[in-house]
Amino acid sequence: MSGIIHAIWPEGHSRPWGERAACAPHNAGTDVSHLFFASPYESRQARRTRIRKAVQGYCNACPVRTECYEDREDEGIWGGVSSNTRTRK
Repeated sequence: MSGIIHAIWPEGHSRPWGERAACAPHNAGTDVSHLFFASPYESRQARRTRIRKAVQGYCNACPVRTECYEDREDEGIWGGVSSNTRTRK
């Protein structure tokens, strides 16, 4: 599949819904994977800002938000929900 976010999903881990995702490079206009995964040196405030930008800018209007959340992995933002929020539930 062309256009899958390989920066987010390593080779062999492509999602069937990935090309329709709002965060896919061909839909977002650029690679936005840095918004969806934390840096090990990120402050709490920087993390909150990054998550807000990702969710408001991409996840809220994404046509595959449900599929993304259902197909989530442990780390990162999937379906508009961060890993910290998922572990608190």
